[in-house]
Amino acid sequence: MINNPFKTIYAYWMKFVHYWGIVNSYIIFSLIYLVFIGIYAIINFCLKIIKIFFGARKKPSTYWLAKKYEKPTVEILERQF
Repeated sequence: MINNPFKTIYAYWMKFVHYWGIVNSYIIFSLIYLVFIGIYAIINFCLKIIKIFFGARKKPSTYWLAKKYEKPTVEILERQF
């Protein structure tokens, strides 16, 4: 029985397409990843810059009181606590 040349061509074509698909999927997935992550990173960076320059500058509310500055003297150093 003679081997069908179309089956041989088809088998080589399928091997080629399989490896081409592997390479192509790496390229496509890498581009998708870089585009989406890149756009997200740029938007995130811009929002941080906007927040830094134009954000409200409120002091956080706290129960701590600011300490008055006292010039260090011998009497104060004797009773530190």
